[in-house]
Amino acid sequence: MKKLFLSESLPQKDSGRKQICRVMKLTASFLLLCSCFVFAGHANSQNAKVSLNKNRVQLQEVLDEIESQTDYLFISNRDLDLTQKVSVRVKDKSVQEVLEKVLENAGLTFTMEGVNIILSKEGTPVIAEVQQQRKKITGTIIDQNGEPVIGANIVEKGTTNGTVTDIDGKYSLEVSVGSMLSVSYIGYVDKEIKVGKEATIDIRLAEDTQALDEVVVVGYSSKSQSQLSSSVSVVSKENLRGVNSENVSKMLQGKSSGVVVSNGTGQPGSTPSIIIRGTGSIGAGTSPLYVVDGVIGGTANPNDIESISILKDAAATGLYGSRAANGVIIITTKSGKSGKTKINLDSSFGYGWKPNSNLKMMDSQQFYDFHKTMHIDRYNTQYASVQTKPTLDEYLNEKLPLSLLETNTDWRDLHYRTAPSHNHSLSISGGGEKTQFYASLNYYNEKGIFLQTGYEQYNFRANLKHKINSKITLSVLSNSRYSKKENNSNGDAFWDSYVLLPWDNPWNEDGTMKSGTEDDWMGRHKRNSLYPLQWNYNHVKTKKFSTDVKLDYSITDWLRFSTTNRGDSESSVGETYYDKRTVQGANSKGELTVPTTDMTTILTSNLLTASKNFNKHSISGILGYEYQKSSSSNVTSTGKGIEPGFSVLDVSAEAKSVGGTKNESVFSSVFFQGDYSYDNKYFLVASYRRDGSSRFGNENRYGNFYSIGGSWLMNKESFLSSFSNLDLLKLRLSYGTTGNANIPDFLAYGIYNYDNQYNNSLASYPAQMANPYLTWEIAHTLNVGFDVSVFKRIRLELDAYQRTNKDLLQDVPLSSASGFTSQKRNVGSVRNRGVDLNLHTNNLVGTFSWNTDLNFSLNRNKVLKLNKGQSIISGNTCIQEGRELGYFYMREWAGVDPQTGAPLWVSWLDENGNVINEDSGIKPTKVETTSNYNEASLLYIAPIHPDFTIGFRNQLAYKGFELDFLFNFVKGGNVYNSSRELIDSDGSQATQNQMNLMDDWNRWEKPGDIATHPKPILDSKTNSNKASSRYIESTTHLRLQNITFSYTFPHDLVKKVSISNLRLFVSGDNLLLITGYSGEDPEFNYEGNGSSGWQYPSPRKVFFGINLEF
Repeated sequence: MKKLFLSESLPQKDSGRKQICRVMKLTASFLLLCSCFVFAGHANSQNAKVSLNKNRVQLQEVLDEIESQTDYLFISNRDLDLTQKVSVRVKDKSVQEVLEKVLENAGLTFTMEGVNIILSKEGTPVIAEVQQQRKKITGTIIDQNGEPVIGANIVEKGTTNGTVTDIDGKYSLEVSVGSMLSVSYIGYVDKEIKVGKEATIDIRLAEDTQALDEVVVVGYSSKSQSQLSSSVSVVSKENLRGVNSENVSKMLQGKSSGVVVSNGTGQPGSTPSIIIRGTGSIGAGTSPLYVVDGVIGGTANPNDIESISILKDAAATGLYGSRAANGVIIITTKSGKSGKTKINLDSSFGYGWKPNSNLKMMDSQQFYDFHKTMHIDRYNTQYASVQTKPTLDEYLNEKLPLSLLETNTDWRDLHYRTAPSHNHSLSISGGGEKTQFYASLNYYNEKGIFLQTGYEQYNFRANLKHKINSKITLSVLSNSRYSKKENNSNGDAFWDSYVLLPWDNPWNEDGTMKSGTEDDWMGRHKRNSLYPLQWNYNHVKTKKFSTDVKLDYSITDWLRFSTTNRGDSESSVGETYYDKRTVQGANSKGELTVPTTDMTTILTSNLLTASKNFNKHSISGILGYEYQKSSSSNVTSTGKGIEPGFSVLDVSAEAKSVGGTKNESVFSSVFFQGDYSYDNKYFLVASYRRDGSSRFGNENRYGNFYSIGGSWLMNKESFLSSFSNLDLLKLRLSYGTTGNANIPDFLAYGIYNYDNQYNNSLASYPAQMANPYLTWEIAHTLNVGFDVSVFKRIRLELDAYQRTNKDLLQDVPLSSASGFTSQKRNVGSVRNRGVDLNLHTNNLVGTFSWNTDLNFSLNRNKVLKLNKGQSIISGNTCIQEGRELGYFYMREWAGVDPQTGAPLWVSWLDENGNVINEDSGIKPTKVETTSNYNEASLLYIAPIHPDFTIGFRNQLAYKGFELDFLFNFVKGGNVYNSSRELIDSDGSQATQNQMNLMDDWNRWEKPGDIATHPKPILDSKTNSNKASSRYIESTTHLRLQNITFSYTFPHDLVKKVSISNLRLFVSGDNLLLITGYSGEDPEFNYEGNGSSGWQYPSPRKVFFGINLEF
């Protein structure tokens, strides 16, 4: 019998769990599931029967036997005599009946509290049994080498009473006699010691090799960190906590080196882009491969995630072959554990609002003054030689009556709002020796800070694992999701919130809303963007289902076979409705568009794994086969002539358009990985994968991919044994190839379009030329890594890498005689070189602790090869050999002519005085400035991508309080602020509102002025607002990504109300942004063309929440 005393932490009965479920008010079916799991063990204990046959044995032995046959736990005081002899012979009797008989003449009584049975002396109240004496104890804590452990934590278990050791490893603490001392220190195994009569307790701590050697999930397996020969970053569930989002990608921002997460929009339900170690493709996707619970693809709710592994080099990603060139993100979801059933409730509620930015639009007075300056200039010019003319005041009263100042509409304020958000999750987990389970239900609802936007999501997950027998284990993992995304139905709403004039009032005098088509509407665009929101809407509803069935068979103690089979399905239905009373729906007399999409994926993954040890040698391997088939179809239908209130296609007067597509692709793969280690110091890993895909041409459908890596645990060598504070020193090296298959399904095929008619019959024409030789883009990656840990407080991971992507897909121009303009071919090459650094330090340990995580990422990108060396110009960017992939190519702004106030650009001239562009390859004989936009040269201006990024996280804790904050710093990089073409236009867009100048900007007023902005001219034709480097701005910024302050209540306090853990917190996202960018937010999608215009800003959020565990 395990002796637990009433003063210690007692297991509590499960009565509080059902109450929490009711509080959540979740679905009845889920409550029933929770109740069944929670009370199963409790009910079994109450109905438990025991059989005993004991003769003249100690009472202690009888109690131990009852514990072994049931779930009950006996608790007693120290002075009870459990050595007295008793006899009992019963069969299938209840525990209560047995105890009444056994204790009849023992002078003891018992009380049953749930699964706890409390023993006490007859006639003595239980409370009298628990009074304890206090005493002062002292001692010294040393390590296994006899050295003092400085700053070790000594806590009286179940209380907040504790201390830390001094510089000599000594401590002193007053505790209760019979209590348990809990001793802990980073890098050592926790130890518990019972306080007896002794006044001095010296303790020796053993090194915790497992803490320094955590298990990391990698390709199709898991390895201890010391065995890794690859570059892998791990983000635990604790590190994911903080940022409030339904999207896993957003929660990774700033938390791993080599990973750049960029949000092109702050709209709820949006997915940011993730680039791992630079962009390596021109014509294919750059997103990493996602793997959920060991299988390619799948979905996971952030609340269900146990850990995330980010695989960055070939030794880590090689086993995923053709789809791993952009890196791999492995998500492992939570699972049940044997033992006590646990219920977790995580609930938060908060608000988001538009953050302050450097962008300030003009109010009515400022816009009036801006126009007054231009009108005075026009008056002086227009009437300079006219004899009969109005006075200036008469002219201004006609063009700019003072009555305009009576209206001062802040359109941005009208379009934005303070938006509530909810995030609630209820989970239950547990199990026995054979069966373990985890189930969760999550509800997320975030209203957008911009009108008519938002995202709502329900997510249910059930993970079940059952050991059928000693050799066979069955696992079933299921995830279901329903979501609804609401989009602003006015596609111009973001634009309008900037450009609508402050002189225009959105409401009539009677309180009704104006449409914007009224005669007194001043703005260029005759529309009130708030008006259509009364009836128009745009939303998308999506359902996703995913189920994995895994069978694991242990053939021998060293050989195992597993098969995992997954089925995924996703369907979505959208609706965009334009009422006939609005500008958008007027021409069609009411319009409804309904796009529907259905996608299914089936995948089977079959693995044969082996592991064997021979003295100092260890060998393991994986042999696998995978098959995946994906199909999708979509239909988009639009009807018109829909009366208000009848937003269904069936009531449309006629069909406006109907269209649809079907897609299908297949992947088939065989692969192998072998691992070898010697003496746990030298490690070698090699992999090979052969992939086939229907996406590529018939002549190049299969690809071979390989990797090899090795590592050396130098700290285990004898020549470093004298460095006692060296915990880890490892050198890693890897090289290998991976592929990129992120392309459309039929890119290699000849395609015909069937969207024309000929002679009243369907007609087709060629749309795409076939390329039977189209194949994978291949990445060749070299990685050198270095890991070191010292003093059990500091850990550094440093990697240097080079990834060269070859056979890049590119549109190759074709002769007009072919009938096509271009064809996709494998012709390009791009190289990425860089450095990743992760640093973790335990700055302070003890009652007050302080931990720091810092990650640093530097990447340099270079285009090595293009088709015949020809540059690719796309909008304001150009891809050229020898430059970074993603480079601005446009006219270079040269400022303002001090004498005239005219805009200036740079012009390159050849020897004949002709204007040349930099991409021509001709060196200029003369460089000058010009005020004629058309005579300016197209030049390479600046790269898009940042110089480096830093994530900096700190965790400070004192007793139950914890402060956690994460900063994200981006240095360098550039963005084209395209919105300034309209709102910083120097008068060319006179009937659209304008932005106020930044503090360090100024506008030309008179000859001799050195200005950043040209002379404003009403309806200017100087082209000063056309695309040029004038609107390129640095994206350097520092952002407080998240800050969380929390308090965890003492366990001995919350256990009294049957709670295992209680944490309250307040959290803030995006509360601080330091930047020189003149727009809303310097962050943008790096997968785009480097432009950021009418941007949905990332909201600032504050949340209040609770974490409960029962």
